[in-house]
Amino acid sequence: MTRALGASLREAFGDDGSIGTDARRVIGAVSGSMGVVIFALAWQRYATFHNRNFDLAFYARLAWGESHGDPWEPLLDAHVWGLHFVWVLEILGWIGRVVGQVRTLLIAQSLAVALATWPIARMAARIYAPWSRADALGPIARRAPVIAALVWLLQPNLWHVATCDFHPGTLAVLPLAWCCESLHRRSAHGLVWSSLGVLACREDLGLVVAFFGLALALASRRGALLERRIGAGLALGSLAYVGLFLGVFHPRYAPTNGSFVQHFAAWGEGPTDAIVTVIAHPLRLFEWLLSAERAPYLLVVTAPLAFLAFLAPEWLLLAAPILGMNLLSSFPTTLFLDSHYLTPALPIVVSASLVGGARIASIGRGLSREIALAPLLVCAVIAHVLEGGSPLSLRYDRLAYVDDATTDALRDALAAIPDEASVQAPERVLAHLAERRRLRRGPPPETLSDYVIFDAWQRRLEAHREELLRTEEEPLVRDWLARDDHALVFSRDAIYVLARGGRREGDVASAHVVGHADPDEGRALTACLALLDASVAPRDDGSATLTLELAARGPCASDLALRVGWGHRPRRVDLIADGDLSPARFSAGDRIRSMHALSSDELEAIEAHGLRIGAVRQSGARPDPGDPPAIDVGR
Repeated sequence: MTRALGASLREAFGDDGSIGTDARRVIGAVSGSMGVVIFALAWQRYATFHNRNFDLAFYARLAWGESHGDPWEPLLDAHVWGLHFVWVLEILGWIGRVVGQVRTLLIAQSLAVALATWPIARMAARIYAPWSRADALGPIARRAPVIAALVWLLQPNLWHVATCDFHPGTLAVLPLAWCCESLHRRSAHGLVWSSLGVLACREDLGLVVAFFGLALALASRRGALLERRIGAGLALGSLAYVGLFLGVFHPRYAPTNGSFVQHFAAWGEGPTDAIVTVIAHPLRLFEWLLSAERAPYLLVVTAPLAFLAFLAPEWLLLAAPILGMNLLSSFPTTLFLDSHYLTPALPIVVSASLVGGARIASIGRGLSREIALAPLLVCAVIAHVLEGGSPLSLRYDRLAYVDDATTDALRDALAAIPDEASVQAPERVLAHLAERRRLRRGPPPETLSDYVIFDAWQRRLEAHREELLRTEEEPLVRDWLARDDHALVFSRDAIYVLARGGRREGDVASAHVVGHADPDEGRALTACLALLDASVAPRDDGSATLTLELAARGPCASDLALRVGWGHRPRRVDLIADGDLSPARFSAGDRIRSMHALSSDELEAIEAHGLRIGAVRQSGARPDPGDPPAIDVGR
């Protein structure tokens, strides 16, 4: 049994000598280097909190759950069997217990992209081998594997997807590339093993496996009855596998608002309804596919490969389940060239392009055979420069891999949360919290978690602008800061951590309450707040710090803010006490210190025209019509 298994694996993946020694060295160096670079970029994006998508956290938490016997996925509040069958996470999850879940997933993904180079290179060597001299591989056959490897690694989609997030569909590029190589040499052993790898990544890729199985059954040589049976068995078995998930597990365990609803709600409430609608309404389908955003999709996908895939339609057809679902989806980013929904189709599209290139070369016998490979490489380089996500690309976003103003604040915020506490957090933070049992996306809705993290980015973006009070995001943040059943335990650069059950006393907000004041003292800004004192402290760089001493006469509206500056109605609008202390939590007699940084230009204007302070609410108006627009403080 062991000997037979070993023989099957050798037949499937063993070295067939198609790639020469020199080419092997070049491919190994290039693919290895690019794999390292892809992982380094992916890890750096994660480490600097620029991974703003949901999937890395989702799959890291799934892997953690698999290794801890926890089948419930808290981010979507659903059983794992209703989400996806990703059996590879059973292995990666246990490795992640030692190495770390996120690190394990990103390493595995980078390896999959880099190693997929080899089956693609082997396929290219075999396609172009007939043009070699009888005594040795000719120049084209020697170059073909290297060029094919470069064409694969230069695909712009790979650099965006593999450096930005994690998806099991990206892991699947490795077994899918082996599926293409195995089908090309009609290796039943190779196709079976690689198909199992594909199914271990995601259940919906079983539709692609079915196409490969059918292709093997139809392409088998006359008399190869076993190959036909294996191909037919793969097709039927994979379809049954997909049907089991869609017909049994998904209806029973799926979350209320899962990915199917987001993608295919336009076609029906469930998979069965969607399939019936597509079949029963061909005119509607035709109009959908001819819409402006969908009609050029295949051209966009094949453009980085010189459109050569169209010359091998029987190969391009193998990607139909992936490309077809993308075309049927109504999700906004599905049709983008850098979408992860396209990534599993890439090994097939590249393979089809290699076959198409060979067919061009076979037409003109008097032409150099290099004409078959030149368009592939040239278009791959151009596409990578224009649309790729590597440092060699125009679309490379350097800022996505370096610390920004909030990176250190987010690290310190996470350090303030106990390891076993339940947390609600924004998506850019979730992956850093994935190795815990109770984890939820940020509110709304509220999930009664021990800690809630807010990234109030609108406060950084709209700082000192009246528009901040009216942004869509601001009311949620200020409503939570106004609650008396949570304590603010961390605040920096508009990153807030609230702990359930805390009180104002002893938390971050209390640092702004510096003593007691007579509520009747000071000059009234509005009924609930008075100005006691204002002082300006210049700095060496020409800027200054304005310190306001305020007296609370009782709780204020949570949207109360200050006008700071000069003129009848100062244009600059600031939150009180950096937004840490909600006006709704003021108590009569609180002496509140609020500090405001002034630029050199603002300082000069205040020195020239005098300082004025006023109160303002979300509407932009005074809290009460009888309140002053602002009061003079002096120069």
